[in-house]
Amino acid sequence: MDYKEDLRGKKFGFLIVIDFAYKDKKYNEYWLCKCNCGTKKVVRKSHLIDGGTKSCGCYASSRISRMNKINAKYGGLTKHRLYTIYNGIIGRCLKPKTNGYSRYGGKGLSICKEWLDDYMNFYNWAMANGYKDGLSIERIDNNTGYEPANCKWIEKHLQSRHMISNKVIKYKGKTHCMAEWAEILGINYNTLQSRLGKYGWSIKKAFTTPPKKINSEVVENDFKAD
Repeated sequence: MDYKEDLRGKKFGFLIVIDFAYKDKKYNEYWLCKCNCGTKKVVRKSHLIDGGTKSCGCYASSRISRMNKINAKYGGLTKHRLYTIYNGIIGRCLKPKTNGYSRYGGKGLSICKEWLDDYMNFYNWAMANGYKDGLSIERIDNNTGYEPANCKWIEKHLQSRHMISNKVIKYKGKTHCMAEWAEILGINYNTLQSRLGKYGWSIKKAFTTPPKKINSEVVENDFKAD
């Protein structure tokens, strides 16, 4: 047996592994795969594992073809801000090399077939559901992907508050994210974040210690209070 792990029967993107093919001089494994379209292709194991190769090439070709048709029919709309947002969603959900993929596609989140198949479906949904320049798309349920019933348009500063990484803190029976607590307490957000994170202050100490003042000016980055 020339391979370390039997990949036969496993699926990677649109490819199903059929059999081991060979190992090159650098000990890289290559496996024979069958694409959803029926085409067979030999793919390096590492490219299957890291998601670099998801199909025989038909997916990229068909998408380029679709985009060319869209550009021909809706050329002006592909220059719209929504087109950039649309491609950003596809990248986060389907392209492992895209920044943020680990938090989306890497966790099984994807974009619905309706939008993926046709940019105009996404564009029409956006225009009919409150899109305006300056707004950001947000998923209502963070455990579900991008689809009409799970998305809405909100202001960017509100979206940052709803991010999974935004720390939620309960204090005196009230629960708010850190950005909201900063506003309520009148403390600079970065100051509050550093107190609780970098300096390891207790919630009570972080929330009740006022920023130090020097010559009547508030110094927000002075974290040496007792």
